[in-house]
Amino acid sequence: MINATVFLATVLAGIGAFAEPIRIGAVNCGAFQQGGAEVTEGQYAAGWAGLAKESAADVFFYGHLGGRAFPENSRGLDGVDVRAVLADGQGKASSVLLPDARSAFRLVKDWNGKRLALYGVCLKTSESSVRKEQYRTLMDDARSFDAAVFAGDFNAQSADDYAVFRESGFRLANCSETFGTFPTAARAGTYVEKPMDNVIVSSNLDFAEFSVPQYFRINTDHFPVFARIDTVDAVAAERKAIPSVSDYLALPQSERRKWFAHGGFRMRMKKAGPVSGEGLLSRWIEVEKIPNLRDVGGLRTLDGRELRRGLLYRSAGWNDNAKTPKGVPETQWTPGKTRLTAKGREQMARLGIKTDLDLRTARECWRMTESPLGKDVRWVQVSFGSYGRFKTRPEFRTAVKTVFDVLADETNYPIVFHCIGGADRTGCLALMIEELCGVDENTANADWELTGVQTAQLNFVHAKTLDLFLAHLAEYPGETAEQRVRGFLADCGVTREQMEAVRRILLK
Repeated sequence: MINATVFLATVLAGIGAFAEPIRIGAVNCGAFQQGGAEVTEGQYAAGWAGLAKESAADVFFYGHLGGRAFPENSRGLDGVDVRAVLADGQGKASSVLLPDARSAFRLVKDWNGKRLALYGVCLKTSESSVRKEQYRTLMDDARSFDAAVFAGDFNAQSADDYAVFRESGFRLANCSETFGTFPTAARAGTYVEKPMDNVIVSSNLDFAEFSVPQYFRINTDHFPVFARIDTVDAVAAERKAIPSVSDYLALPQSERRKWFAHGGFRMRMKKAGPVSGEGLLSRWIEVEKIPNLRDVGGLRTLDGRELRRGLLYRSAGWNDNAKTPKGVPETQWTPGKTRLTAKGREQMARLGIKTDLDLRTARECWRMTESPLGKDVRWVQVSFGSYGRFKTRPEFRTAVKTVFDVLADETNYPIVFHCIGGADRTGCLALMIEELCGVDENTANADWELTGVQTAQLNFVHAKTLDLFLAHLAEYPGETAEQRVRGFLADCGVTREQMEAVRRILLK
């Protein structure tokens, strides 16, 4: 589809006899508005240019629509929808004519006597048969080179569309056994369950990592995709070295961060499902169709005490967010569907929950009047914040006080708190509670990381999320995490009596 946006950053690390690694990026920039919002070309270009810089791309593909203005350091081909910016200016550019009057941008790099063909694609047709012919034409062209990488919008309507590549020996990042299937398109802020965008390589290459970072919020109708590529043998050796969750948690925080950013590690852990073990791993609770449910209790504090089990739980949401797109009249909004199955309700009933603390916005909870867990469970909705927003948005500091009004009342327990994925807003509240009770910073951070590991949340990046909150906490005085979080809570209006009440309830 010509008005689709995709950003790909691909790192090829030491391919075969190739002398130097290469980083490749691509973006098809045709959608300048989404959900009634508009951005200028300059704003749009600044957005994907920033992401391109973050990937340190040596070769950058971007979509070209006739008459649009693009960066001066670009070089393109007349009649081709995709152009390229080269950091070193080296490489032979040409086009590949495809069925249905489409073209692919082909860039051939000479690496140590080997020829690597890099293709930027933005396929157009919605007809499956024609699209498959486009795929075959690309593969036929690629067989003339030592190795090949295809990157961009393939307009695939389902994972099955990519069977043509698999049958011909090519490897996929999206829709693969290793990484799973990711929808990459969005309309008015909602997912479109179609894996349109992909990275595909020839059989002598393989993927060490792949992700779809949803923190790219420019007004486009596709999410970015990232991949790291290496030789088949090198990737196999790297996968063999991936640690188990328990081994991961035993690593120093700096080492954990390296693995946390590793897409292959996180996807392997997602497939493992809830894991058992001691400490952090002893608290997972399995409820059908509800991921990321675990007891906040069971953690040890610096003074040797332990958080009580069976009183406070963190989770993903019990129902989907309502669909309330901006620019669409309320008469066309729809409430969120329940995620709870009959078996899930039975499993939840065993926990005896009294209070459902819902951290989502009023729009996300549109038309809700009670907890999906049942009318006997008190439902409290508080629009909560996360990460750097606590510093920049005063209303989220007020929300912290409202939440602790609930937590400080012993009659509300057992309590479950959640947002939609149980990741960002839920993770920040869990960290506040744990550190208030004296859990050390390393353990609290690792508990935050477990969400990203177990759910393979691809927008869980320390620098863009948790670090922003930790930096804000560091502005408060204190030698321990508990002291700093106490200062933060006090700044939000939480009284000392409320803090002590939470500690008295939760600590043995």
